[in-house]
Amino acid sequence: MDTPELRVPGHIEVVGQGRQAVLRVDGEDFPYVVADGTVTVRVAPGEMPSVTLTLLADRVTVDDRLPWAVEE
Repeated sequence: MDTPELRVPGHIEVVGQGRQAVLRVDGEDFPYVVADGTVTVRVAPGEMPSVTLTLLADRVTVDDRLPWAVEE
C-alpha cells in the first residue's frame, strides 16, 4: 500500500456555527462530519498551534503492526 506524502498545513480555519463547526484546511473545506463539541484549538507561546477533533465513521479499522513485522 502506498502511503501518501504527509505535510503540515499552512492554515487551518475553524468557524463556529451554533452546534456545528466548519473547518477549512489550506482553503479547502474539510469534507467529513466532526463530532459535536470535540473541536479543541490549542495556541501556546513558542509552540505550533494545533486543532484536535473527533471524526465519526460507520466503521473504523485499526491495523497496528509492530515496525519490525511490516513487510516492505
